[in-house]
Amino acid sequence: MIIFVIIYVVIAIVGFIVGLIIYIKRNNRRKYNNAAEKIIRDDLLGYSLKNPYIMDNSVKPPLARRVMIGLTIKAAGKKHSYVFDPAKRINIGRDDKNQIIIYDASVSAYQACIYVSGGGVCVYNTGTKNPITLRRGASSRNIRPKEGFRLRDGDILLIQNYKIKVKLFVFDINHK
Repeated sequence: MIIFVIIYVVIAIVGFIVGLIIYIKRNNRRKYNNAAEKIIRDDLLGYSLKNPYIMDNSVKPPLARRVMIGLTIKAAGKKHSYVFDPAKRINIGRDDKNQIIIYDASVSAYQACIYVSGGGVCVYNTGTKNPITLRRGASSRNIRPKEGFRLRDGDILLIQNYKIKVKLFVFDINHK
């Protein structure tokens, strides 16, 4: 009888943990989608304000469906998440002009950038001597200065003591 109680408790605990994991993943997805929606709405609004009377399609409006990138940065026990449109270059480094600023003297002022090329999202080492390591699953590779590499969902970039997890996703403002 006691065995059945133990089994029941273990099943209940496992069920609770699985439910918690699903809740956290949905919550993160919701945060990414809300941020992506804001970016796209701002672009559409900017287009409308700049081009209020253009009716001949000479200026194309921003796309309502785009590949977006979520970056989660972990270092020294802290975690920050950001969402970007990779069609607009994302600069990473120590300088205040970067979109992602890493306050660490061992990181170059302009360490890396993330951009769209050939239909994919790429990371580029801007020529610094500091290494950038790309971890993909069980394998990893160093991205040498002046070298770019295509990113995939789930990749991890290592810049000094900073771990940047890449989340690529498609967001369509018309089909939320």
